[in-house]
Amino acid sequence: MAISLQVKSTFEFSPALSAHIERRIDHGLRVHAAHIKSVVLRLSDVNGPRHGADDKLTRIDISLKAAGRVVTSARSGDLYASVNRSIARARAAVSRRIQQLNEHTRPSRLTEANGHVP
Repeated sequence: MAISLQVKSTFEFSPALSAHIERRIDHGLRVHAAHIKSVVLRLSDVNGPRHGADDKLTRIDISLKAAGRVVTSARSGDLYASVNRSIARARAAVSRRIQQLNEHTRPSRLTEANGHVP
């Protein structure tokens, strides 16, 4: 699972923030690592130097090995909260996508009961 971090803003990208993001991605997406090709996390300050409520945006773009992409985002006045919410949403979205894939590839019980396995 390749991870790319991108910052589109004027705020500092500190070693502490980088470590926090890597920990949260590892903790949030490790369970699905076998299904994930790459993760791109983008941070931006929506209002720029004016600041304001909910102006820190975290967007996560996840490329899955078998089924396209999952994109999530979250806004908050606190950058760390924005990262945490977006990763939580990404984990839930990836779980749903993997579950959908498993349902489409698994033979139905009715077919198995009749002895017809495709």
